[in-house]
Amino acid sequence: MKVQDITIYATTGAAIEYTVIAHNGIEFEDELCAALEDGCVLLDTVDGNKVIINPLTAVAVEIAAVREV
Repeated sequence: MKVQDITIYATTGAAIEYTVIAHNGIEFEDELCAALEDGCVLLDTVDGNKVIINPLTAVAVEIAAVREV
């Protein structure tokens, strides 16, 4: 399974880290950017949870390289 570590930086100054499933590999980054321009983004974590990223509160999203687990 391909995964990526992401860190979401919020307007409150908080930084939250998740490991998410990278369904489309390298294209994931482009799709995430495009989706954030259109609205909220729903991501699957490796723990089986879901993360919703709201572009109104997310200042930045740091995306690590794709890796196999």
